[in-house]
Amino acid sequence: IRSLNSKGLDISIKGSKELSPTVEKEMRHLIGKHFQRGYFSIHVDASSVRPQVFNNLRDIKRRIREYRSTLEGLGLELSDDRLFDLVSKETVQFHEDSRISRAILRAFKRAIKDLKRERTIEGRNLIKEIKERLRALEGYLRTIERRKPLLIREMKEGIARRIRELVGEDTERAWMEASILADRSDVQEEVVRFRSHIERFREVLKEKGAIGKKLDFLCQEMTREVNTMASKLPALSELVVDAKAEIEKIRQQLHNLE
Repeated sequence: IRSLNSKGLDISIKGSKELSPTVEKEMRHLIGKHFQRGYFSIHVDASSVRPQVFNNLRDIKRRIREYRSTLEGLGLELSDDRLFDLVSKETVQFHEDSRISRAILRAFKRAIKDLKRERTIEGRNLIKEIKERLRALEGYLRTIERRKPLLIREMKEGIARRIRELVGEDTERAWMEASILADRSDVQEEVVRFRSHIERFREVLKEKGAIGKKLDFLCQEMTREVNTMASKLPALSELVVDAKAEIEKIRQQLHNLE
């Protein structure tokens, strides 16, 4: 079984002609039972060694009589060796089908077990890397909070200066208007929400079962918050770009995480 990234569940089964529709259906069921997303390429190579048929002499004798009767009715005659070869092949094939199916499913279940173990190891490594990127995002938030007061004050002074230039006088009204406009650029609300998304992200990482889609949604919410910060306070654009890059890296890793 080969597993690749996919938003949904996609299964491709190829290989041995011995694979019956019933076995293929069961294989698809088992994949859906153990995994919720991913592209699974399954290759089946089944072969068998013909067993000794002499333990089933009664059945072989009956089939030989049936063959002889049919051949005589058609005016045909086969040597004993040829007749036995035809009958034994048919008998063996009849008994082999169910045994091959059972053997394929046993091997398939072992392969699923191995795949789950490997995906678990990969998932742990991915979560470790994602947690490091979450810490990097928290660092950007701390930088934004540290720079925010100075940026807002500079914005307020700039707005007041433009108002004075337009009005032509230095009035208290100009400073009040500037304060109102600058306060609207405060991104503290977005910072708080962003931090809550990070905490929720960590909580989901601890959950059992499929978590990839939940985390992808949280990434969308974090991206929305940083975009709002950039629109409110353009001076933060450089930090916002770096933060969005970290979020995008997390989203790329989530494609590997079920």
